[in-house]
Amino acid sequence: MTDERSERGGGQKVSRRWASMVRMPSRSHELTAIDIDGEKLRIVQCVTRGRRVLVKRVVAEPLPTSGDVLDLEDPESTGTWIASVLSRLKIRPKSVVMGVPRGQVILKPLNLPAVDDPSELASMVHYQVSKEVPFDPEDAIIDFTVQQLGGSESRADESAVDGVAAKSDEDRGASGARIEVLTATVKRDVVEFYQKEAGAAGLKLQGLGLRSYANVRCLDWCEDTNEDGSVVLVFLRPDEVIIDVLVGSTLTFSRASSVRLREVTVSHEEEGTEEGPEGSETDSVGATVVIDSVAKEVARSLRVYEGMERRGAIAKVLVAGDTGLEWLTATVLADRLDLPCSLLNPATKLNLSGDDAENASAAIVALGLAIGTSDRDGLPFDFLNPKRPPARRGEASRRKVLIAACVIAAFIGALAVRASVLGRKAEEHQILQSQIDSLKQREAEFKKLRIDAKNARDWIAGDRKWLKHWSYLSAVLPPCTDVYADNITTSSRGLRFSLHARSGEILAGLDEVLREAGYRVSPMAITPSEDKYGYGFRTTVELAVPSSMKIDLSRAQPPERPADDMSSETGDAP
Repeated sequence: MTDERSERGGGQKVSRRWASMVRMPSRSHELTAIDIDGEKLRIVQCVTRGRRVLVKRVVAEPLPTSGDVLDLEDPESTGTWIASVLSRLKIRPKSVVMGVPRGQVILKPLNLPAVDDPSELASMVHYQVSKEVPFDPEDAIIDFTVQQLGGSESRADESAVDGVAAKSDEDRGASGARIEVLTATVKRDVVEFYQKEAGAAGLKLQGLGLRSYANVRCLDWCEDTNEDGSVVLVFLRPDEVIIDVLVGSTLTFSRASSVRLREVTVSHEEEGTEEGPEGSETDSVGATVVIDSVAKEVARSLRVYEGMERRGAIAKVLVAGDTGLEWLTATVLADRLDLPCSLLNPATKLNLSGDDAENASAAIVALGLAIGTSDRDGLPFDFLNPKRPPARRGEASRRKVLIAACVIAAFIGALAVRASVLGRKAEEHQILQSQIDSLKQREAEFKKLRIDAKNARDWIAGDRKWLKHWSYLSAVLPPCTDVYADNITTSSRGLRFSLHARSGEILAGLDEVLREAGYRVSPMAITPSEDKYGYGFRTTVELAVPSSMKIDLSRAQPPERPADDMSSETGDAP
């Protein structure tokens, strides 16, 4: 399929200076469009090759009937189910595009002064629309497209797209060159719903368009829409009926009807062909009532459109869908409107065959989204990447100054907090340092206390009966007239004490006496000493107590005293 549609209808195409307002996809790009109606998931895959757009695949997958499997109001549930369908169909899309239902979008045409800078036009659109949205402007996603360039005679009815003829005060006083702009506003949570849905499906959402303008793009590729007069497209979906009116390639009227076709369907065998062979009429009372309601809605919408002083007469009516009521609807509309009515068959124009051709009529939304995103004109509305006004220089400067002031104030505040914290920490440090100095003065006392505590623990843990040992030693050592002990200590290893004697011979014989008593004795060094009691020799005794040693105080006897020592005893004993 060549890009011939972009060359047609020069009177309805915008000039080159607005080309930057249309976001272009990269060349050699594969794109997948996903759309869900009341009964089926529609998937269309397109690929661009240079300036050509080719439709590779059109798939229709029935929705599960169990509410436990799919909840269309839950983006996580819907996205998970879409991922399972794509996996089963072995479709691995690199990027996807989706469409927002007509009923969730506010369409409003504006007639604005012609400007050379597209950014100024975006500013005017956002300013005007923000004043009139029926909800918080902060929650509004606003996008727009230039419908037509013209002089002062070009006017736009403010409510034309929604089916109400009216003129604004600005239009009544307008003069000079004007620009006709169609704006589309959607709530932010609607956009977030589709983002979550794509995220749950593991897909990259490239664009989010409007279903009605997707129909326009598909119809623009498949039919000659540049003939005199308007073309009406009636799209039958199980959950809604969309009525769009096109002039050339421009959407001039769009309305979503409340008629529901979900519970009334007619098989294609009963539907018959466009020529209407015998036996093609259905005797279903429900189908007749629904078709009559659809015809009334279409007739009412066209009466509103024809009274709006906008465009020429209606040239033809096209019906699309997959409900089984399309041929009957076209027949009823032809009789009631007295206009040429036929079925839209995209398969022929798009060179589709097999299942792709069978699914094409009901997949015009997905087809329009895929083709519109892939071709060089792009989608007129993309709520994922809307056209936004640039920040004004004055506002940008004020914003920078405000940000700088906030940064400086935050820095000064941080310095003040830091100084306060450091002051408190310095006071705490001074208090702790004084406590440390006071404790250091008692360090020796603490060390002695730790040693005494350790000795006490060792004494208790050892359970060595030290008093019994001292009684035993008092019995086996020479009498106090010959020796006396001081500096007595005990430990887990044994006994340690200093022993003073009147003569060295007494100390020399003690080593053998202590060993015979059962102790292990470390070597003793005997040194002379000056003692106030007259004991002139001194030694340090270290005794280790064997674990198998047994003490019998009844058999303990001191060593025999030499006779010469007894005769020469002088001085007082301590």
